[in-house]
Amino acid sequence: MSTSDTKAKIMKETILGYGAATVFCFVFQLIYSQFSHGVDSAYMTYAFLIPFIGGLLCIIGLALWGKNRTSIFRQLVCGGIIWLTLGCLFKGALEIYGTTNHLTVVFAVLGSLQLVAAFFTFFWEKMYNSIFLQASRPIMQSIKELFPRR
Repeated sequence: MSTSDTKAKIMKETILGYGAATVFCFVFQLIYSQFSHGVDSAYMTYAFLIPFIGGLLCIIGLALWGKNRTSIFRQLVCGGIIWLTLGCLFKGALEIYGTTNHLTVVFAVLGSLQLVAAFFTFFWEKMYNSIFLQASRPIMQSIKELFPRR
């Protein structure tokens, strides 16, 4: 399997995954609002935008830099988007119910931390690939010369 096949497969999985999450959140808020007795929440109504916008950014990122990204970067981005989406759905349900909970902040904190970690992972990979691999190339060449394969 070539790199372009792998990139196409990852792109297809990303589009399907974020598309399904967006549709699920949109349908979920429609159904939930039908049974909320006229009470509405902006968190619940617009929760579908998080996987939609996050998915678009992830797809654009994969299109531009996809072949150099590791799965840890994609998993951190996906996890961050999941935490933020669940936090919005949970806070929206609490607002519709008419109560609050201070633990809803945990969702935003965890989601944000994962997205920040993904951001640092992105630049760490870029720095590692450009600096470390370039610097180690002469060392590896001299080791190969010292210990030739037979």
